[in-house]
Amino acid sequence: MADTPTTNDPHNRPRPPSPFQSTIVASPPPRLSTRPPPQPPQTTHNIPSQKK
Repeated sequence: MADTPTTNDPHNRPRPPSPFQSTIVASPPPRLSTRPPPQPPQTTHNIPSQKK
């Protein structure tokens, strides 16, 4: 896809960001933001950084 749209073609003209799309891009899905990422089991064997 060409980054530079052709001004002659109205279909290729850069359209202003619609509020619907901008909202989705601005904030991540509520599921991902609410649920923390899956963390591996807290074991000293798997986490060398916690070794004293």
